[in-house]
Amino acid sequence: ARVAKGDDAFGRYAAWSARGDLSALAALHGDAIADKAQHMALYTEGHWWSDRVEQPNEILQRERLGGIALRRNQTWPGNTVSWRFDTPGAAEQVAILLPGATRDRFRVIAYNTSAVEQRATMTAWNVAAGTWSMQVSTSADEGKTLAAAGTLTTVPLERSASTALIFAPGTTTVVDFALQTPVTPVETRPDLGIGRNDMAVKGRRVTVTVHSLGSVPTTAGQVWLTQDGVGIVAQGLLPPLAAPTDLLPKTATVTLTLRPGLDPEKLVAHVGMVDQSAEVTRQNNAVALADRAR
Repeated sequence: ARVAKGDDAFGRYAAWSARGDLSALAALHGDAIADKAQHMALYTEGHWWSDRVEQPNEILQRERLGGIALRRNQTWPGNTVSWRFDTPGAAEQVAILLPGATRDRFRVIAYNTSAVEQRATMTAWNVAAGTWSMQVSTSADEGKTLAAAGTLTTVPLERSASTALIFAPGTTTVVDFALQTPVTPVETRPDLGIGRNDMAVKGRRVTVTVHSLGSVPTTAGQVWLTQDGVGIVAQGLLPPLAAPTDLLPKTATVTLTLRPGLDPEKLVAHVGMVDQSAEVTRQNNAVALADRAR
């Protein structure tokens, strides 16, 4: 009854999730806009907590990300994807829904309200690692039926892996993802990582401290420097590292010598295993020396 009356936020969300009824979402967000307008002062400069300023957005996260990424006292993110648009402000011009997302299958329904195509990088999070099929279609009825299906392609998806999507102007784009071939789960992999605090430059010597961060030991690795992202200008070997299963750091330090004339501020440090083993994430495998902690 509460869902039918539309007087409950999660009930309206559930109605859309079960029946694809967008009017339930329209009513939900209409009320949310009114509530935020009425309480704008409390949600901004008059917020009652000095250590944070927030406003209700859990339902919006479920719709747009396929789960809640961040909420106070939630210890583990549950979002299926996250988004980064190429053009500033474009995220506000593309409406996105992820109905019924699971770890092995999800659909992206996106309507580009602008007059130009919008490009975005979609990063996967709460999904099974593996090779996924990706089918891009368009729809004239808000995703209920599909038309103009594009070529079926495959993409590698796993936690922290990204793929590029393009949303045509004034069009509802529907992208269906489905797991085809699973691979080793990310939580059972080794992981090498470096950060801004792990690099030091003294004259022509660059010192890089590499961390083992996965649940299993690493194999032999290497550290190398590139200039402007291309061309290896220095490299060194890294011994195998134990996994930090005792919750104590497991690190190794590699010192590289630069040839004369190289500007460290233009170099990028990279780490990886020699056998190119899959890691928990590749997002911590490269850092620009210009970004190092001073």
